[in-house]
Amino acid sequence: MNFLKGILGITIFIGSLSMVRAQCPPSGGGTFAGNVTITTACTVTGDLELTSKNLTISSGGSLTVTGSFLNSGNGSVTIDGGTLNVSGSFENAGNGTVEVNNSGTLDVGTDYTNGGNGTSDFISGTITIGGHYLNEGNGNIEAGGVVQVGGNFTVNGNGTTTVDGGLTVGGTADLGSKGIDILDGGVLSANAVVSEGAIDVELGGTIYVESGSITGTVNNDPGNLDQDCTNNCCGNNCNIVGDNLNDTGTAILPIELISFNAEQKSNSVILNWSTASEINNDFFTIERSYDGIIFEVIEEVRGAGNSSSTLNYEYQDHPDYNGAIYYRLSQTDYDGTIEVFSPIFLEYNIEDIQLKIFPTMVSSGQDVTIQINGEINQIQLQCIGLNGKVYKMPLSIQNGSVKADCSYLSEGVYSLLGKANGKHFNERVIIKQ
Repeated sequence: MNFLKGILGITIFIGSLSMVRAQCPPSGGGTFAGNVTITTACTVTGDLELTSKNLTISSGGSLTVTGSFLNSGNGSVTIDGGTLNVSGSFENAGNGTVEVNNSGTLDVGTDYTNGGNGTSDFISGTITIGGHYLNEGNGNIEAGGVVQVGGNFTVNGNGTTTVDGGLTVGGTADLGSKGIDILDGGVLSANAVVSEGAIDVELGGTIYVESGSITGTVNNDPGNLDQDCTNNCCGNNCNIVGDNLNDTGTAILPIELISFNAEQKSNSVILNWSTASEINNDFFTIERSYDGIIFEVIEEVRGAGNSSSTLNYEYQDHPDYNGAIYYRLSQTDYDGTIEVFSPIFLEYNIEDIQLKIFPTMVSSGQDVTIQINGEINQIQLQCIGLNGKVYKMPLSIQNGSVKADCSYLSEGVYSLLGKANGKHFNERVIIKQ
């Protein structure tokens, strides 16, 4: 990192001079083949097709696709601690593989299809599918981590389904002729469950139906009891589907979260959440993120242990940041089991800091002015293009303001990410010819 000493004794940190060059798929979409490893933020406008070889998104990296994503050949998509956001649909076709591990994140806006001989291996992390999940052909899925499907979960053909994490289905889980294998610690929760094949539930596994029924044959281990299950109840006093059901056949959930909200009050954020019930709840963990990708733990709040009454919790945070802030809540049982809930978003503005960046549309070679009320003690700046690259942007001090030199930038849209007097900012600048 380089330092620039101004005439007023102000130290300016210029983080952009490191010139980190990241790999990204073509920003305009289309097809691509080749080994690409993403370690920073990349955006693709339109649809994207991986025809072969490997795409890896490492920790700290992210790929946003504004259209749909197709893994059409023998390629592999590995989300190794990073984030893949697809606004449209995701299809894993041919002999392709999709793997999410190391607490990675996969967010699909509409439908996810695992077809052909494709394999989807969700080892850990959070996988959110806004529409339906379709497993067809000979495709296989292993649901570790936290997998949430907003619509139906449907299995056609000879594909297999294994659950050793949490699989939550907003609609019907239609498991087809191959059924499902719920391992020790695995949880399947759905509005209704239909299966022509066996529903194998190991001791310690859970199958829970929200409001419909279970249609199929449940094999419980140990005992191998074959029973028809309806209305949340499976033979032998409705207690044959694992350790996590009570004597009425209803799943014992660690907590029932009613709400989780964030609200700015002056220069603080008030976080409120409520639970309808708690079972063996040790504590809650609150995490904060400025990009929705990398979260840091900011507080742990003691849980009630066991409660059947509505409980309300509150925590006050004091961020030193202007812009988007994400908060995430998780819950830990006495045995160490963790349940992570979806993050929430807040646009935060610190009232006592007045920061101006102007003009926001300039010609190449002109300066952008960064102005803050009061004395500027320290400023750090990065200039990032839509392709995820970090560009050189020299800084200088003129009349108490900081001037950012745009002569190194070509025509396009850039994000100025920085920190002034300990306060973060994120502004967009357009360079024209």
